Amino acid sequence: GGTAVPSNAGGSGRFRRLPFVGPRVSRRRELQDAVRGLESQLRKSCDEVRVLRSQLRSAASSDRSVGAKLVRESAVIRQQLEEEVGVLRDMVDKLEAARSELEEQLKRETERADAAETALKAEQAKVAKVESRAREEMEQLRTTLMAKSREELEAAEEAAEKRLEMEIKRLGAEADVRVAEEISKGNEALED
Repeated sequence: GGTAVPSNAGGSGRFRRLPFVGPRVSRRRELQDAVRGLESQLRKSCDEVRVLRSQLRSAASSDRSVGAKLVRESAVIRQQLEEEVGVLRDMVDKLEAARSELEEQLKRETERADAAETALKAEQAKVAKVESRAREEMEQLRTTLMAKSREELEAAEEAAEKRLEMEIKRLGAEADVRVAEEISKGNEALED
C-alpha cells in the first residue's frame, strides 16, 4: 500500500512569521512538518536498507559454509530480502520525490507570502501618502476659507460704512431742504 505522510503540528523554526497572513503561515508550518516527517521516514528506510544489505552479506557468506539445504533456504531468503530492498528503494525514491515537491511548494508559499507583505507595505505607503496630501489640502482649504471670510467681512463693513455715509448725506440734504423751507417761510412771514 501507499505511505502516509505525517502532519505533526509544531513551530516554524527557520521562517519568520507574518501576522497578517495567518492561513499562509499555518500552511507553511504544515508543509515544514510534512518535510520533517518525510526526512524521518527517509532516515528509517535507509537504516532498514543497511540492515537488509548486512543480512544479505551474512547470508551470502553462510551459503559457502553450509549444506545444500541451507544454500537453497539462503537463496530463498536472499531473493525475499532483495525484493524487500527493492520495495524499500522504491519507497525511498517516492519519499525523496515527495520531499522535493513539498520543499518546492514551501518555497512558492514563502515567495507568495513575501510578495503579499511587500504589496501590503506598498499599499500602506500609498495610504499614508494620501492621508498626508488630504491633511495638507484641508489645511490649505481652511486657510483659504479664513482669508475669504476675512475679505468678505471687510467688504461687508466697507459696504455698511458707504450705506451709512449715503444715509447721512441724504438725511443732511433733507434737513438742509427743510431748513431752507423754514427760512423761506420765516422770510415770507416777515415780509407780510
